[in-house]
Amino acid sequence: GLTEAVEQGVQFDSPAGRIVTAVAQSSAGKTPPISTVRAFYRRVLPPLGWIAGAADTYKREGERLTLRFENAGGRIIVRIRLVPAAASPGPK
Repeated sequence: GLTEAVEQGVQFDSPAGRIVTAVAQSSAGKTPPISTVRAFYRRVLPPLGWIAGAADTYKREGERLTLRFENAGGRIIVRIRLVPAAASPGPK
């Protein structure tokens, strides 16, 4: 039930590899609990080769995927950040 907020995402290459931030959000009035959205990612990412780490962080083949969940204006917003595993996690 989330849709990508294309205008909020960014992508660029760094000397260490690509860095991508994508944002997805629910529609107002159709907001699932954050625990449901988090459980979805916990279920679908491991079969794609992502290994779960601490605090909504996953690693795969030299990359780190970090998920940040927030409630804002009656919507769930998920910020998905993909960086080279050696890069800093960035702002929360």
